[in-house]
Amino acid sequence: MIALPYGPRADWVRNILASGSATVLTQGVSVDVDRPALVATTDVAELLPPGQLRTLRLFGVTNCLQLRRAGQHV
Repeated sequence: MIALPYGPRADWVRNILASGSATVLTQGVSVDVDRPALVATTDVAELLPPGQLRTLRLFGVTNCLQLRRAGQHV
């Protein structure tokens, strides 16, 4: 889950949505992801740490980019 403070129209977000996959660098590890989807922050609030959720609400962040590890079929 990646919060989108600049909104879903940022070039990098549009590129991931168009390609359907990406490689994300997190904590020094490259992770292949696929099936990107825009989701409302309110719809995934229970998945976010309380402090992060408060910050997102404070700054009016209304969208997140949901990604899944490539190959996961959940």
